[in-house]
Amino acid sequence: MRKASDQLSGDDPSFRMKVFAIAFAATFSVLMIWTASRGGEQADPPAPWNVDGIFYDNIAFNINRGKGFAVDLDVEPWRDSYLQSSPPESDRVDLDYGWLRPVKGTGPTTLRSPMYPYALSLIYRTFGHRYNVARIFGCIFVGLGLALLLTFSASRWGYFAALTSGTTLAFDYSVMNSAGTLATESLAILVFATTFVLVVNAYERASVLLWAIAGVSFAALMLTRGIWSLGYLVLVVSLIGFWVPAIRTRLNLFEQKHLFAFLAAATVFAMPWWIRNCQTTGHFTPFGTAGSCGFVAAYCDESLENFGHWQEKVFNQNQIEVQKDVDMETIKLADLEYITGQESMRKTKAWCLANWNLIPQLMGYRGFSHWGFSNTSVSLPLQLANIWLVVIGLIGCTFFTGRLRGVFIVVLLLDSLLVMLTWEHLGRYAIPIRPVVHLGYGLAISAIASKFMVRFDRRTAADKA
Repeated sequence: MRKASDQLSGDDPSFRMKVFAIAFAATFSVLMIWTASRGGEQADPPAPWNVDGIFYDNIAFNINRGKGFAVDLDVEPWRDSYLQSSPPESDRVDLDYGWLRPVKGTGPTTLRSPMYPYALSLIYRTFGHRYNVARIFGCIFVGLGLALLLTFSASRWGYFAALTSGTTLAFDYSVMNSAGTLATESLAILVFATTFVLVVNAYERASVLLWAIAGVSFAALMLTRGIWSLGYLVLVVSLIGFWVPAIRTRLNLFEQKHLFAFLAAATVFAMPWWIRNCQTTGHFTPFGTAGSCGFVAAYCDESLENFGHWQEKVFNQNQIEVQKDVDMETIKLADLEYITGQESMRKTKAWCLANWNLIPQLMGYRGFSHWGFSNTSVSLPLQLANIWLVVIGLIGCTFFTGRLRGVFIVVLLLDSLLVMLTWEHLGRYAIPIRPVVHLGYGLAISAIASKFMVRFDRRTAADKA
């Protein structure tokens, strides 16, 4: 599928740097166009519907004010930036942010992952509290991640495969739209791409040091998207499985020492945050309370009726019910989060016991919805285009050869397992892995084009003869 000259150039660091620079310039330009074409002013705060983004913004603001990783929705001038009257030329509706007014609770939080808020705080500390700059850095994060993967593709399969992947990426709404949204997706794309490339590199070179470096990157992924903390536990169980001969024969993809180095490095890097979470809540909550608080909206009738999608109304209702039974004027935010999580888990267990026979169906719905196959928020033509892209991309990933194929299969299965066990929300959790699927799409088209050209050359030669 590629010429020998391509392989030689792919091994040249200067070649990879040039390709990376070109790929970054191209993807960053496209991302900026996508961001600029969105509704609203780029200098505006996160949209009213972007609740996560508003809280990330607030935490970043509080970090820079010396309050640590904490929530304080009453702090000024942060609150005023949302509730003040909008300029006449702005499309913002002042009352859209009215839900902020009655929200109570201040103090250290364990409900959010730390990497993105800390990155946001660093951006604000350097450039001032400017939302347009935060959105530009979102484009930088995504651009770097995509450029890394496109360089990876070009060095292995040639320019055509990388160009095809880059072209389809430019029209991927989920990936492109994430860059200009104040949320974890932009940073997650960069960290996931880095982790993927580092794991492939470590696996192919069989180096304990490289595996440890990849483990640090995986820890950063856990601290960016909390769902991957469950992936860490799955890998820990896999490591234990090496002691069982029957299981060890099926885990021949990785050597035990390499997986141990990977997990040890990830543990050391993430441990300070895990300890902080336990100290903050006063309970064993190393991964925070986001998972426990969110499960009630994943295992419920409403989710089953909506193809496994996470239900925000159920999540909010659980919070409201808990807050009625506590003194909101005196309770600490971390304590409230812990109690909310415990009530959420109680309801989750009750639903699972009463509907145990429906759990496989619910998990199947999540796996289906994970790739946007049941996202009713977009039009039918876009749904069909997404189905085409994902199906061809996943088929194309089977063209991966050698150890790369094994790594991708593990990543794909682990990613799917995490979503099926926890929850899915309009395809958001697939966003970091979607660029890798685009690599498969580019490889598939490249392989088809290569075979077509071979047949064309043979036919042309036969006609000349």
